[in-house]
Amino acid sequence: MRSTQQHNPVVELVQFQLETSIHLAEAVFSGTEKIDRAMLDVTHEAMDGQFKLVRAVASMRDPSRMAELQSSLASRPEKTMHCQQQIMSALVEIQAEFGKSIRNSLERFSQASTDQAEQAAHERTPGLGWTQGKDQPFNPFTGMLAVWEEAFREASRLA
Repeated sequence: MRSTQQHNPVVELVQFQLETSIHLAEAVFSGTEKIDRAMLDVTHEAMDGQFKLVRAVASMRDPSRMAELQSSLASRPEKTMHCQQQIMSALVEIQAEFGKSIRNSLERFSQASTDQAEQAAHERTPGLGWTQGKDQPFNPFTGMLAVWEEAFREASRLA
């Protein structure tokens, strides 16, 4: 008889995918929030600069000082560079989190697959009437058939 707590490979695979998707979504949302904050800061500074320019132009009585006013209120390239650095930093963080998440997921999936293969090698193969004992060499073809048979049973049970 089987125990009441079964390890279902399909459920474990879906759980791995769900956890990975959640982690990737968190990385995207965090990075997007940082990019959004940088863009809002730059937009706010640009709007403030435009308001200052309009106020200065409206209160200006001497047109010869217009060039002086433009140069004093012109946007500075270091502000643009700082914004670009913030955006690039957020994108690098997103990329690093993606890589880390994918690597962790693949390691977990690989470990789970290895554990399941070892467990299957020591258990009776369902439907084929043979036992993979320690004395017998592992038969990959029979093991593959057993895995497919179990997968089809599981799929038909879930359907």
